[in-house]
Amino acid sequence: IWLVEFPEPILHDLPLEEQLRRRPQGVIAECNEAGARLTGHHRAAELIGTPFATAMSMEDSRTFIGLRNLVELGYTFHNVEVWHGSKDGSQYWLLQNIEPVIENGKLLRLWCAARDVSEQRERARQIRALASRQQEIVEAERARISREIHDDLGQQLCALRMMVASAVSKEIDSGVSITLGQALPLIDGAIQSSKRISTDLRPPILDHLGLAAAV
Repeated sequence: IWLVEFPEPILHDLPLEEQLRRRPQGVIAECNEAGARLTGHHRAAELIGTPFATAMSMEDSRTFIGLRNLVELGYTFHNVEVWHGSKDGSQYWLLQNIEPVIENGKLLRLWCAARDVSEQRERARQIRALASRQQEIVEAERARISREIHDDLGQQLCALRMMVASAVSKEIDSGVSITLGQALPLIDGAIQSSKRISTDLRPPILDHLGLAAAV
């Protein structure tokens, strides 16, 4: 937890860029021990009375982006995850809640509460990576089965149809010829079914665009 006070209050209706320029001029008036550790300090007393800029790495572009978002949202964050870089080089993802104290259109102070959620974000990233890998394995197996249906079963059915059609065209027992003739539509249906199942298992768009783009 931090309390940031502004010796020179910031007019709330100043242009965005001017508010950003003055934002680091705030001074840390209160801070607990957990807040001090998140900024790379050992004790809260080291931070109290120092410029707010000492609590973060102002040189990093991600810090600037976070500050810009805060100003654009009226200095209010409710459960917003932001990247935080400390002066000692430590890096965190913080879940922040920030409430401004504004009087007569001037920003006087900010109450900031933050919780380190870096481990949760990393676990979530690992879970997403695992789920993605599992999906890739599933798609690879579906592609293999689709190829086997198309190449093996499909070719065998086509060969069977040619053999039956050839037998029907020859002068053989009429009863047998009729039976074989009735089998042709069933073979045609099986061929179409194998094509449909093969396509359903591995839609062509996956091969053209890839899994991520197709989804």
